[in-house]
Amino acid sequence: MDLPNGESRELKADILRPATGDRLPLVVFLPGGAFLRCNRAMAFDVRRHVAASGFVVASVEYRVVPDGGTYVDSVHDVRATLAHLRQHADDFGIDPRAVALWGESAGGHVAALTGVTSDLPEFAGDSGPASTGVAQAVVDAFGTSLFSAIADDFDEEPRLHYQRTATHFSACVGKAGALFSEIPEAVSAADPATYVTASAPPFLLLHGSDDMLVPPPRRSTCTRLFSAPA
Repeated sequence: MDLPNGESRELKADILRPATGDRLPLVVFLPGGAFLRCNRAMAFDVRRHVAASGFVVASVEYRVVPDGGTYVDSVHDVRATLAHLRQHADDFGIDPRAVALWGESAGGHVAALTGVTSDLPEFAGDSGPASTGVAQAVVDAFGTSLFSAIADDFDEEPRLHYQRTATHFSACVGKAGALFSEIPEAVSAADPATYVTASAPPFLLLHGSDDMLVPPPRRSTCTRLFSAPA
């Protein structure tokens, strides 16, 4: 990965798998971090439990705002990781036809966006041509899956505070320092719901009802998700 300052660093993955010779489904975990950090060591106990249940689990890094990355760069990194893991399916004992993306918070957003843009060339990066079936399932755990409605379900005071202080989200869509209300087209382009079609993989959305950091999807947010074009 090349950084804006001319330096570069590797993006790494931690892989867990049961002690079996069988080919197993792959679960790719995308850690959260408000698009400011990406620590692949997160959720180790949960990942270990998933692996013990019969999956290969890869916790992977992707570019975030301090790396100079936008949401498109994050998806490019995930796509490149998926391509690499499929190319080395024999080495890791992976069934390349059974791949799920699982992300939490910002990672949930990236997982969702990767899942619904598999046939769009602008999201392919260096992973090869766009194609359907990048992932066969997506688990979005308390993800920021509707940037354009990220604070709509809060009361007025916390909503305004959220919009004023969460400006790193603007950097994530390539508009550093701007309020979301000032850049609606850029924000919409980062929304997974913008790209939902009938070819999208099955989704599992998980959220806590009292989450005050990433608002739970309800009211206007759910309306937008369920009215996405087929």
